[in-house]
Amino acid sequence: MNASTVSAPPPAAAPSSLKKFRLKLVDGYLMGEIAGSFLGVSIFFFFVLFLFQTLRLADFLIVHQLPFAIVAKIALGLLLSFCPFVLPIAFLAATLSAFQRLSADSELTAMKASGMSMHRLMRPSLGLAAIVSISSLLIFFELSPWAERAVTREISNAGNQQALTALQSNTFVKEFFGLMMYSESADAKTGDLRNVLIYDSRDPANPLVITAPRGRMELVSAPNYLMKRRLLSLFGG
Repeated sequence: MNASTVSAPPPAAAPSSLKKFRLKLVDGYLMGEIAGSFLGVSIFFFFVLFLFQTLRLADFLIVHQLPFAIVAKIALGLLLSFCPFVLPIAFLAATLSAFQRLSADSELTAMKASGMSMHRLMRPSLGLAAIVSISSLLIFFELSPWAERAVTREISNAGNQQALTALQSNTFVKEFFGLMMYSESADAKTGDLRNVLIYDSRDPANPLVITAPRGRMELVSAPNYLMKRRLLSLFGG
């Protein structure tokens, strides 16, 4: 009687649920790498673009003496207007940076050796790209126009306030709309002026000197905030 040989059973294949779990781990790892780089690159681009606006914001805060809340609103509007241009560029740079690091550390090689194709590795980046694209379009068509109108409105209001904040008691103010102006007493809240002197040298052949014991700087009402102007009225000049 010949002994029958018993063949060993083939190794059991890995359960599909375990394979899906491993793929989710890889997807989460890739998304984390891209998202981290995206956050850092976005902050860098926002900082560079915002750096060119700091002098103007400081001028509003120090010279025009606008409240900090209004200056913060202008800064927020500027940041929102930057988003449609910053987010796509930052995501492209973040994706290239993340995959370059994975390639330098041979992690992409290990993922390919485990059976993952490049098309499969691109799925997390394509999903994030879709999210960034939709967000950029929504900001471009919805939030960005509102932010630009808000910034324009606040800057227009700041320009109207410049006429009052530039005036100081017992001080000659140069380049006051092309004039030199002096006021013995200037109230920035009410716009009342006392003992006003204006020197107009725009025509060098016929310079003018205008004096008045009383004056008032007031805001002219207009249906549109872009049409608002400051009116200087002199009494007894």
